Amino acid sequence: MVQNTSLYGRLLDFVKNGTPAIVYTLIDGNGYPGMPEGGRLLLAGDEKYGSLGLPQLDERMLARAGHIFSQSAPSTDLIEVDTAGPNKEIFKFTLLEDLYFPQKKLIIFGGGHVAQPLAEIASILGFVTVVIDDRADFVSTERFPRADKLICASLPAG
Repeated sequence: MVQNTSLYGRLLDFVKNGTPAIVYTLIDGNGYPGMPEGGRLLLAGDEKYGSLGLPQLDERMLARAGHIFSQSAPSTDLIEVDTAGPNKEIFKFTLLEDLYFPQKKLIIFGGGHVAQPLAEIASILGFVTVVIDDRADFVSTERFPRADKLICASLPAG
């Protein structure tokens, strides 16, 4: 349990710092001797924490993660991975693959006519969208229904 606590503590650090990360959890060892279901592996960049219980499986997930980090959205999926055992027999493992990616943010200064379609497009593309304007009627949910945050504030010139 201490391993999982420190693993999730590291995950929280990565999320706070905007570092993409993946957590793999072993759901089904499919009869592989000594495989602890619930084993977890955290991968972030070239850092690795924890283990799924089998070095070959950890290495397969490390290779897979290299391809996944190019994705742009967090997701959670069940995956099946085949790995050879010590006697060359094939074992099929079921893993929970949980991706954590930093979310893109667009801050739009001014709520005028250009800002409306810009905020709409940004929202569609998955950006957290913030609109700031000093005119209360320009930062309304009617003008920006998909904005994540609307701020009415006077901004210094310059």
